Amino acid sequence: MKGTTIFALFLFSSAFFYQPWATAGFVFDTDGEPLKNGGTYHIFPAIWAIGGGIGTAETGDETCPLSVVVEGSELSPGQQIRISSPLKIAFIKTNMPVEFEFTAGPVCAPIPSKWTVVKGLPEGSAVKIAESADSLTGWFRIETSEFREAYKLLFCEAKADTCEHVGLGPDKRLILKEEYPLAVVFKKSSNVVA
Repeated sequence: MKGTTIFALFLFSSAFFYQPWATAGFVFDTDGEPLKNGGTYHIFPAIWAIGGGIGTAETGDETCPLSVVVEGSELSPGQQIRISSPLKIAFIKTNMPVEFEFTAGPVCAPIPSKWTVVKGLPEGSAVKIAESADSLTGWFRIETSEFREAYKLLFCEAKADTCEHVGLGPDKRLILKEEYPLAVVFKKSSNVVA
């Protein structure tokens, strides 16, 4: 009888307290080590010919580099990015909420230089580092990509209960797309030569 009660409690807790990241796999860097929560990395396209690492640039009529972009040159490492989750865990897993923040954003940009998504732009909803009245409320997450040992980034809007891929737009800007996500890899900042 006691075993049946314990099993019933297990089924009940499994059904009602399931969190997607509870069974998610770790996200690994290019050295095969799991990403540390709060660790610093450079993010590169998984396909080398797309460009260099992820950084910031001025786009449109911006007078400060607030747009998150893939650097034009494959030789550019981009900027150092802190990847963290509000969950109290040691390592980042797929499908959990994460924040991306440039550790040394542009001098003219707000501090901290956390990524946000701004809607209503000519290129669509774009990834920026400055909050605005048109910023969407939500979080990013990392999922495995179709490419071997690569990942894709998504933005999940709090009100919509859906997530969209982060892909490439005009001028290699990171924008939200329903299809064609940008496949990326994570490289420890200590292993990047600037």
